[in-house]
Amino acid sequence: MSAQYSAIDPISLLNWTMTEIAEAIPLPVNWEALQQYALRLRQSQWQGRTSPSFSTCVLLPQYTMGGLHLVRLIEFDDGKRWVVRIQLHGGTHQSSQRLIHEVHTLSFVCEKTHFPAPRVFGFKSTTSNPVGVPFFLMEFIPGNTAMDAFGGYDVHHGEIPAEYKSFLIQQTAKIQTDMASIRFPKIGRVIRRSDGSHAVGPFPDLGGPFSTAAEYFKAWAPYAKFPMSESQQHRRLPKGPGNEIRSSIRDFPRP
Repeated sequence: MSAQYSAIDPISLLNWTMTEIAEAIPLPVNWEALQQYALRLRQSQWQGRTSPSFSTCVLLPQYTMGGLHLVRLIEFDDGKRWVVRIQLHGGTHQSSQRLIHEVHTLSFVCEKTHFPAPRVFGFKSTTSNPVGVPFFLMEFIPGNTAMDAFGGYDVHHGEIPAEYKSFLIQQTAKIQTDMASIRFPKIGRVIRRSDGSHAVGPFPDLGGPFSTAAEYFKAWAPYAKFPMSESQQHRRLPKGPGNEIRSSIRDFPRP
């Protein structure tokens, strides 16, 4: 890594929003409680022989969001940064189980693969907590998504710049190969047992685990809704290529 690149703050590479979050995202989030939770959690995990090198933390103004989550950064006064991932539509049993599944899956991926994957430090899966929303705190790994990199979709229009294309494809292939090496005997959601080991559990609503792909698709088919409503598409599709994707959905042959 060059000295020039090392001097660049990873935050400056993120193509994230800087508008006032309270106006853009009307969520009942107690941001102060979130900061206090993060501070207490990191203090409880401190393993140094001396006192912790930090005493406060702040939420940085940058944020990004998709159809299901709002993401912000927490910065401690020693320079350490964590990511907070907040559910936009939490509060149901299904959304709670989905968050727990995400936490367990990230734990499993960190344990079984070799590519950078964020460690989860703590989470709350329901709205019954001082922060007021389901969320989890995880490691900040500097980088960006391909969609947001290179100036964002408005600049690259979905085309990888030629000088980065070979490297990006190679790295993507390595990650996919690493992920494909993970095997379970059945199809289901990753669950973490009390002893720290992982297994396959049932899907909410669908049941399982399933022994074959045919069994899984048979259980999934009654719940498959196509197309999504316009409002769901708007929430879940990324900016930029969203209009093109919606057009493809409208043109898709119906039975």
